[in-house]
Amino acid sequence: MDWLLAVLLFALALPGVLAMLRIEPKLIKETGAEDIPYFARLVSHMVLVVPSVLVGTWLYKDAGFAAPTLSEIGVMTFLISLLCAGAHLIYYYGYLVKVTEKNVIAKIDRARQNVGFDTRVLYGGIVEELIFRWGLMSILVWSMNKWLAISDVNLVYWLAIVISSLLFALIHLPGAKQTVGKLTPPLLTYAITANVFVGICCGWLFWKSGLLSAMICHMLFHVIWYGFEKSKRARPQEEVYMTNSRKE
Repeated sequence: MDWLLAVLLFALALPGVLAMLRIEPKLIKETGAEDIPYFARLVSHMVLVVPSVLVGTWLYKDAGFAAPTLSEIGVMTFLISLLCAGAHLIYYYGYLVKVTEKNVIAKIDRARQNVGFDTRVLYGGIVEELIFRWGLMSILVWSMNKWLAISDVNLVYWLAIVISSLLFALIHLPGAKQTVGKLTPPLLTYAITANVFVGICCGWLFWKSGLLSAMICHMLFHVIWYGFEKSKRARPQEEVYMTNSRKE
């Protein structure tokens, strides 16, 4: 196993983990839940990050993936990234905002803003990609190649992309439920399908280009959304939240 690569990837994940640890007390307070000690939260993140980095570094070559290099980043990386971010913005503001009560959308927007730009980019764009693409997809492809008699190589990779994307979506559901209280059918549908879509875009890039391309896609997803929500078209939701807060 390439221990230097494992150490570099772990170091790459640390800023995102530290950013999440810094903001978590505020997020927990917003939900009304009891605070969790810093060390316990740190361990919970390390339990996901460390095995993912180690397993991915151990298996990525056997799974047919390439080592992360800057040369993997090309035009396709940014095209898929823009498609991912743009399609999601249309889905969120063109569908979910229109079928969901304004106070619920305001809670979602407020929770996202509480996470902060740096945490969204560093944790979502780097840590989650190390967990779900580098670690999970590597072990899924390796396991299917070793234990299942699937002759179609492309099918193996697509199964890994879909499975990892579904798990990526499901792991976001508890946080969504804590934010809004109750997941209505439109909210549940959005939470699953939107995250699956992001997972498929990042998973495809990881397969065809590499880990850094997947990270860029996920990071640009948050960068573009952050820019959009700061525009005039997104501000009314903030105003609704502030109005409701003053009433409470």
